[in-house]
Amino acid sequence: MIRNFYTMYFQERYNVSEWPFSTAYYEFFDKMIERVMVYYGLTSEQYDTNQFRYQHAVDAIRAIKGYRVEEFFNEGEVTRKRQIKTFFHAMEDVVQKHNISEEDITIIFNQAVNWKYYLSPPFMKQRLESDADLREVHEHFLSIITKASELFNIPQSDHMHVIFELTNILETYNLIPTPETYKNYLLFNARDDFSTVIYKENFPIFYQFIEEEIIKLCKSRNLFVNQYLISNLIFTLLSKWNKLFESLYKNFFVCRVLVYNHISPGHAINITEVLNSRFSSSVTTSLYKETKITEERLAEYNFDILISSITLDFYIPQPIYYLWSENINVSFELLRLKVLEIIKDNKEKQLEIIKSKMEE
Repeated sequence: MIRNFYTMYFQERYNVSEWPFSTAYYEFFDKMIERVMVYYGLTSEQYDTNQFRYQHAVDAIRAIKGYRVEEFFNEGEVTRKRQIKTFFHAMEDVVQKHNISEEDITIIFNQAVNWKYYLSPPFMKQRLESDADLREVHEHFLSIITKASELFNIPQSDHMHVIFELTNILETYNLIPTPETYKNYLLFNARDDFSTVIYKENFPIFYQFIEEEIIKLCKSRNLFVNQYLISNLIFTLLSKWNKLFESLYKNFFVCRVLVYNHISPGHAINITEVLNSRFSSSVTTSLYKETKITEERLAEYNFDILISSITLDFYIPQPIYYLWSENINVSFELLRLKVLEIIKDNKEKQLEIIKSKMEE
């Protein structure tokens, strides 16, 4: 708990360009975090490297001062010596530059090994196999993510690390004697906490679903539910869910435009580039690949608007627009208005589909 206190304090009190410890420790832990992230196959989307740096620094400095945490793993003296030797070699340039002692390197490594408990995918799976209670919580969080993915058409991805982070929050919460006072911060909310507000305002039905499901989970665990715990769990899940905002945005705020050009594929590509520059993220573009355009072929494409370089003599449900070069600005303005109209209609249709699925 003391280490968590210091880590939270430093992260809230200092920004990314500041460092409360010596320069030697900054360079050492900066390089060490790089290796840890690669070793465990992590990305900055899964874990905050700045927070990681503080956590390792607090762990190491407390241990060097004599306040060591009992090691979770006893891998044998020979194996541990080999591991420390490999670690020392990997950090050799920083160690020599700042004259960090071999004793300190050994202490730091022995403390850092404990992070395997929280970060190693193989060990996470071992924990799930051996701990029925942990497995139950893990499966509950996974079911929430899976159900949300199905309802809101979000691509599946690996959520093991974020689920373990969520379960760790619950474990920490259980240690607090007075849970009604529990907060996930000491001085200030996380600097990117505004992201939850963005989800709440732009995707209210998604946010409400996640909130309700997390409250159900906490109540099923007989936990005292308060705003701090729920906010912390929601923030952690939304901020660590890979490409979540991008997926939701595409489902609710994007118009799909199909481009056909009878002159050449190059002309069609030029049109898509102009559209992308004009409409930014509100439009996704794709090319009609065949030379001849027909109703049958168009039925194979998923689009909201068709842009054609030649007049078409058949009917399709989607609107057709022609970008004439002699009046291009007027054409774009009319197209812009239609795009906004379609986005609004698509959002309403998507919400109706989701609501009907929820009621099933």
